[in-house]
Amino acid sequence: MPARTIAPKRRLAVPIRIALLLFLVSPAAGGGVGNLLDGRRLLKELKGTSSQQDVILGTSERLASVVRDYHWERGRLTSEALAWEGRAPALEVLHDLRRTARSQIDAALDTLKADLDEKQVRRLKKLREDGNLLLEAVEGVPYAHINNSPLFARSYWKTKAYQTELPAGGVPSITESGVWTYADLLDTWSARTFLPPTDHQPGGFQGGSADVSVRDLSPLTRERMVQAPLLVSATLLTPDLAASEMNLLEQHHYPNTNRDTLRGAYVEANRLGTHLLVRLKMSTPFAESYLKLGRWIIYLEDDAGTGYEPLFVEEIAARPIEALEINLPGAQAEVTDVFGNYYPYIPGDREIVWLQGPTRVVYTGHEKLLKLFFPSRTFQGERIVDTDTRHVRLIVQSEESSYGQAVLLWEFKGRKPDRPPPRKLK
Repeated sequence: MPARTIAPKRRLAVPIRIALLLFLVSPAAGGGVGNLLDGRRLLKELKGTSSQQDVILGTSERLASVVRDYHWERGRLTSEALAWEGRAPALEVLHDLRRTARSQIDAALDTLKADLDEKQVRRLKKLREDGNLLLEAVEGVPYAHINNSPLFARSYWKTKAYQTELPAGGVPSITESGVWTYADLLDTWSARTFLPPTDHQPGGFQGGSADVSVRDLSPLTRERMVQAPLLVSATLLTPDLAASEMNLLEQHHYPNTNRDTLRGAYVEANRLGTHLLVRLKMSTPFAESYLKLGRWIIYLEDDAGTGYEPLFVEEIAARPIEALEINLPGAQAEVTDVFGNYYPYIPGDREIVWLQGPTRVVYTGHEKLLKLFFPSRTFQGERIVDTDTRHVRLIVQSEESSYGQAVLLWEFKGRKPDRPPPRKLK
């Protein structure tokens, strides 16, 4: 049944709420705009002639170079590895980087327009408006970070990881071979979720009367994340991930630093071999004070159900988050007029209504990065994570309110695969 507006004799009350949310820019696959980066596809989309082929292919290569350079530099500045070193670029630096890339894109497209006819210019304009070219995924960038925002509807509260033993006496040897990249390892050992908002009601429809039956049709995950008081992501620092991260730092951030010095500083800063380290990102649309540690209970739980509080907590950064607009899909419901009290006065008549229409919302918030150092052994002296461990969970809950719990789970499944699983982090 197509969606349409219901016109009842007594209008049903549907609350429309606008929320705030955050977005840390990261590469994400887009739609038709991506054709601008593929010369052959761009030639087809514009219906280019043989005489236009060289200029269209050349423009596509130029655009791809601009986007690749933008991702490389922005990735270098915002890399997860660098963030946990306590280094973060000023927002104005990122703004300038984005403005420069957009100016280069505009210049390339303006040059191309001079060789196109009016219909081709319109096709080019439509392609350009089909998404943000700077968000198109590119290959060959070694950097990665966890997008701890409601931009994506999915929440990775559970991650299936390979079996390992922690701590393992330091960092293993760094090797250049293998198909597991830093991004693959970061993805494998990271989980992401949120505290559900307390005002969310099952069914999503508030108001109306007993003679109306309501059934949600649209998933509300993204809307719930938008309204969430806290979003969290956590990474369990394993020897493999630590080695890959240190290799990235050595090659791209501290190339002139003595390798042994860098290695020693990294091992000491992360207490490798002596503690279990969980890196926790907390972000909120509320004030920075909302992220004060005294307001939260955080503990690690092993597969026997034993909980462990962190022995040390190190605050790496607390900073405001850049605000950008994000599209939300909206939500619909099927409303059944049980007794026929509403137009068209037919008992059992069903209509599709919008609970919340598609919107563009903006998030401004705060983020805090914490290193949580947990004991590596149980009270009986046994390893908390060894080759027999089935899972561990990190639990975050409010000390002051009834928000419930945010649970992040690492589930261990056998030996390390030869190839990494499909990546899910954006």
